[in-house]
Amino acid sequence: MAEIIASLGFSDRYDFLYMPSRGGTTFGYGFINFFTPQDATEFSRAFTDYQFEGSKKIGAVKPAFVQGKAAVMLHLRLKKPVVAPCSSEPCNRTETL
Repeated sequence: MAEIIASLGFSDRYDFLYMPSRGGTTFGYGFINFFTPQDATEFSRAFTDYQFEGSKKIGAVKPAFVQGKAAVMLHLRLKKPVVAPCSSEPCNRTETL
């Protein structure tokens, strides 16, 4: 997902990406913390209806119930004690769970 975000021109506009998964397979959704509301709005426009290569799935964006990096990380810690934000950089450039 980080590669797709970068290909859309947003690689330097977020500091957190979490793609829940089990057994190496994602659940088909994720959480991104953009630096500004404008970054989030522009990403939403760019990613909505994005066609994933080799798949019938298309991109969609919805605001998360919990907003802000610190609040999301706290929510994830409380919900699930051991959570890895993702398997590779730049998913979480400043902290780990």
